[in-house]
Amino acid sequence: MATARNVEVTVNRFWTSEPTSFAPKPLAAIQSAMEELSLPMHRLWSGAGHDAKYAADRGPAGMIFIRSQNGLSHCEVEFSTPEDIEAGANVLLLATLNLVRKPKPSPGANLVSQ
Repeated sequence: MATARNVEVTVNRFWTSEPTSFAPKPLAAIQSAMEELSLPMHRLWSGAGHDAKYAADRGPAGMIFIRSQNGLSHCEVEFSTPEDIEAGANVLLLATLNLVRKPKPSPGANLVSQ
């Protein structure tokens, strides 16, 4: 664009953010919830400064992204359908339940009573 308009542009990088690698347990809970709801899942790396990025420095965290019309996000024309918002909320609910539920013992497991 600078060439087309015959202007000089200087870019100085003053901030960078590395992608965050989230903990396996929350990611597994999210994946399980999406499978349970028959929703497609795509793993993404987020370098944005979301709260979860900073929470991950303190403990296990994960993120759930929902579709945004035309892929536009963090701008005034961002739009997600009520159905996509509901699907994201249901994933959050089921993932949370997956994290707090006690695992069922596998058949033949040694059970210890106290």
